[in-house]
Amino acid sequence: MKTKQCLVIVMTLLCLCVKAQNLRVTGVVRDKSDVIIGASVMVKNSTVGTVTDMDGRYSVEVPANGVLIFSYIGYTPVEKQVDGQTVINVTMNDDVQAIDEVVVTAIGIKQQKKKLGYTTQQVNTEALDQPGTVNVGNALSGQVAGLTVNNPTGIFQAPSFSLRGKTPLMVIDGVPVESDLFDVSPENIESINVLKGTAAAALYGSRGKDGAILITTKLAKEDGLTVTAGLSSMVSAGFTVFPETQTEFGSGSNGQYAFWDGADGGISDGDMTWGPRFAGQKIAQWNSPIRNKETGETIPWWGDVSGTIYDDQSKYERVPIAWEPHDNLRDFLRTGIITKATFSVASKSKKANYNFNGDFSNQRGQVPNTSVYTGGLNFNSMYNLSNSVTLSANLSYNKVYSPNYPRYGYGPKNHMYTILLWMGNDVNGKELAEHYYRPDSEGTRQANYNYAWYNNPYFAANELTQKHDRNTMNGQLKLNWDVIPGLSLQGRAAGRLESTFEDMSVPKSYMNYGDSRNGDYKTWNTDQLDINADFLATYTRAFSRNFTLTVNAGTSLYYRQIRKQSQSTDGLIVAKVYNLGNSLNPVSATNSMNEKAIESVYGSVNVDLFESLFLTFTGRNDWSSTLAKGNNSYFYPSVSLSTLVNEYVKLPSWMDYLKVNGAWAQVSSDLDPYSLYATYSNGTLYGQYSVRDLSGYVTQCEYIAAKNNLV
Repeated sequence: MKTKQCLVIVMTLLCLCVKAQNLRVTGVVRDKSDVIIGASVMVKNSTVGTVTDMDGRYSVEVPANGVLIFSYIGYTPVEKQVDGQTVINVTMNDDVQAIDEVVVTAIGIKQQKKKLGYTTQQVNTEALDQPGTVNVGNALSGQVAGLTVNNPTGIFQAPSFSLRGKTPLMVIDGVPVESDLFDVSPENIESINVLKGTAAAALYGSRGKDGAILITTKLAKEDGLTVTAGLSSMVSAGFTVFPETQTEFGSGSNGQYAFWDGADGGISDGDMTWGPRFAGQKIAQWNSPIRNKETGETIPWWGDVSGTIYDDQSKYERVPIAWEPHDNLRDFLRTGIITKATFSVASKSKKANYNFNGDFSNQRGQVPNTSVYTGGLNFNSMYNLSNSVTLSANLSYNKVYSPNYPRYGYGPKNHMYTILLWMGNDVNGKELAEHYYRPDSEGTRQANYNYAWYNNPYFAANELTQKHDRNTMNGQLKLNWDVIPGLSLQGRAAGRLESTFEDMSVPKSYMNYGDSRNGDYKTWNTDQLDINADFLATYTRAFSRNFTLTVNAGTSLYYRQIRKQSQSTDGLIVAKVYNLGNSLNPVSATNSMNEKAIESVYGSVNVDLFESLFLTFTGRNDWSSTLAKGNNSYFYPSVSLSTLVNEYVKLPSWMDYLKVNGAWAQVSSDLDPYSLYATYSNGTLYGQYSVRDLSGYVTQCEYIAAKNNLV
């Protein structure tokens, strides 16, 4: 009996001794610039190991006299003797084939680029520091294969994007947004990554079916406090190529022209620019003085004479003046000036990391009386509540304001359309600039060379104004908990509120196709609220150096509400009084509100084999509020494969590495809100449930009726 007791005691002491020889070692693995995500940490001569998490941290149990091997594709492996240490931090150096990098992929998951089975491309963000970068989208031009960026040269024209022929989703810090990027501060951007194709963005659901542009905001890079400030300015021509026009002939047709009313009341004075050749002759024009044929008395005049005592060609005539060309486009455009001021206050320590930055840009347009102001304040922070819990909070406010900006497109609203296509070089543009109105009709009738189709471009630029005033608030809160080595949980909530006020003041006699020439005043109010919430669990385990498994599973909620209001006068009673109460006829007004919600679950499985073969499966299921109940669920999967051929085949000396990848994905989509039924919208009263619109979109009345089960 005593022998048995002694044996039990000896075995217990032996177990305690063996247990005491194992240590829990933690640390951070990084390279020269940042932490390394997914680095392998293995106990030498064993199958025990782990991988670093999203913050580069690891935790592993190892014998007190054991050896840890740190490895990562593209870096030289590192061996560290434990020697009783409980904290071992490692800095890895680039291998001769160091061509790998970590990128942010769908729903904010970070992955090694070489493991991706689809195409992704990082954008060089140096262009964001240039004073001419008023819109973030400008920095993407010519940087990403397959991404076409249409950068209009006009002021306050947002760039448009086509990724392999489709429009990509915009994502900021893992949250999808709807933005023209004027309300995103270039100063606040750390990196931009483009995910190409449906497989790349499958985890974003139908919103990401055409790929995604991922924007990550800044945190502090260096330890300690860093303060920066800058002021820059540049001039802009506003065009890539100055257009050439014919300068041999003036207004008119068939070599003939004489102005009377600018609407074919004279000789070919209503249209066309193939009139008399410039040869030093004199011809009656829009700015010719008026002469009494009987008395010979002349008075200066600009524009037509409709409705005046002078509208009698038997008694009055326009005095011929020099028929000579003018450089109207160069005279009209002015030098654009862009001024940009920025500042940043950043701090980084073991416990906290924050970046507070701001920027302000003033862009003076090339078209007279146009300008755009953009600016924002941004605060990004990350705080280590403990060794395993990290809290991140971002808050930003951005403002976009333009007291007036040009109108674009086809028609007389476009100044370039008027000057380049239909205004002959005989027209003296400098006198158009000095005389907006006819001498007898200040505020009511413009002075112009044409009254059938076009506007005096200076009158249009200075008298018609359209304001844009947008305020955007973004907020995001994210909590990350490393529960145990290899398992992390993340919860995130984000909100975005965008409020926009626009108005347009249209002077009397302004010409636009289909519009009255009695003047007008219009206002638009648009409020959009977006709420995103998601939860993500990530488990990663390295079973050996040749086999690593990563599983992601999550759920999300997306809610969007858009409210719109618009009001418009029907002509103005008093010229230049832009107020809804000054309407000549009853004011017209509309309002609408639509809501949309999507609930989702999603997941992915990443399998890494032999550090050279990487297989990824993803799946997502959405339930959309815009589809019929009971038939509003849809699923879309994706599979991608990537392999590094150079890991098992010797390549020629001139080739660093060879990667082969492929992907397959299936995506689905829902509808716009209230698109399930055909509806009428004409001649019905508010509250009647038969209000339907044949376009398929429900009106405000239909929305209320539907909510009360009247439809």
